[in-house]
Amino acid sequence: MFAWSNGVVAETPIWDRYQKLPHDLEHFITESYVEPPYGFWSLARQQAPFESFTLVQGRWPRERMEWFERVKRKHRDEMVQAEAIGAVGSIARGELDLHADWPAIRRGLTRAYAIKTESAYARVDQRDLARMVEIHRHVHQQWDDVPLNGALVVDWPTKAAPELRREAAQSQSPASPR
Repeated sequence: MFAWSNGVVAETPIWDRYQKLPHDLEHFITESYVEPPYGFWSLARQQAPFESFTLVQGRWPRERMEWFERVKRKHRDEMVQAEAIGAVGSIARGELDLHADWPAIRRGLTRAYAIKTESAYARVDQRDLARMVEIHRHVHQQWDDVPLNGALVVDWPTKAAPELRREAAQSQSPASPR
């Protein structure tokens, strides 16, 4: 669920991710570390009306819809680039080895979707990636611990870990997406 100070509330599906960390939370981990300006969380904070959002309360402000159309036209490559990092989850799940697979991971970090601009992840080194994997494992454990009717609450921008709530609040109006 995403809630903004103007009363607009939206949800995004977790698809089949009951056992895996939801895609948007994976991006929370990497984007909070690297902070790409056109990443999902940065744009969501600015109330970008993503197609994956389902409005629960309020209406999208017209200016946000027009603004987001301009962002998509002008910064599509940077938005796609922010989607590129998949190594963190793959390493955390044991599908990739940070040290043995580093050359391939490094190439992916520096070249992934870097068509017009340098990859936002080009400066990530093994130490950074190891830290992101550690955070991923912690957040995944929190996700596993969310009970029925509970929530994993994140604020953006932040470098703090998500907060596990045993019962989700029914109506929240934080200043940033949660």
